[in-house]
Amino acid sequence: MNQTFTYILLFLSMTLFAQEDHLLKLLPSAEELQGYEMKNEPEYYQGDDLFYLINGGADIYMEYGFKDVISASYEDEKGGGFKAEIYQMLNDSAAYGIFSFNRNEKTIYHDIGDESIRQDDFVIFIKGYYYVVLTTQSNQEVQHIDLLKKAKMISAKIKVSGSLPALVAEYDQLALNAIYLRGNLALSNIYLFDFTDIFQFTDGLYFKRNDVSVFIFNYPSTEACELRFQKVKNSLQSSTRFLDFEETETGFSLADKKSQIIEFTSRNNRIYVFIGENKLDMESQEKIILE
Repeated sequence: MNQTFTYILLFLSMTLFAQEDHLLKLLPSAEELQGYEMKNEPEYYQGDDLFYLINGGADIYMEYGFKDVISASYEDEKGGGFKAEIYQMLNDSAAYGIFSFNRNEKTIYHDIGDESIRQDDFVIFIKGYYYVVLTTQSNQEVQHIDLLKKAKMISAKIKVSGSLPALVAEYDQLALNAIYLRGNLALSNIYLFDFTDIFQFTDGLYFKRNDVSVFIFNYPSTEACELRFQKVKNSLQSSTRFLDFEETETGFSLADKKSQIIEFTSRNNRIYVFIGENKLDMESQEKIILE
């Protein structure tokens, strides 16, 4: 029994080392960095241990599907430095989701990884199921260019590429800077419909068109969607957060306390929600999205 337990521990230790070693190999080497050295040993976390690296921000990674991460800080002889974090997500949809959630409508580039965003003090990119963040405290242009080079070093070592989630790809031409949703935490950061998970969707999408906010929620079947739509209607109709509940030909509508109109409809296995202040604009966007 003790021997069996020892073998199990040995196997788990070897597996953990192999996973950590895989991420270690994606970090820039000393030869590649030319003047930068690693300040300390890299930090490696998997599963719930992510909370040690991201205090207060790990939940959203877990919702999208987090596997493990390696984090390393580098410094040159002049005191300039940067930090590299390489997250391995469960799949490319999970990587795309956390990327879309964090990009905040910034310009998207395609010269590093599958997609990237950058400012003077950071570069973030995804490639396959990897989500990579490089940050520096310097705002100097030379540091920014150097950071791009380091991002390209890591990207070149990642030999996989990803594809867009099916829902994102379907609305790619209509939904610029769309946020891919995998749960209620991301949704509630955009708009708080309820303090509980009333939608319980499989996956979803959020984007804005002409000042109209659009939410699309996927369900496993038409029957599951219809059942959930009725539960959402019952919950929001009795909520004190909303006013002016009204049945419509295609669903129902109500208003929030900011005087925004919120319209709900369902088709096949999807629930659609439109939020805006101008009824004509909303009707125009609904026609485009639902046609």
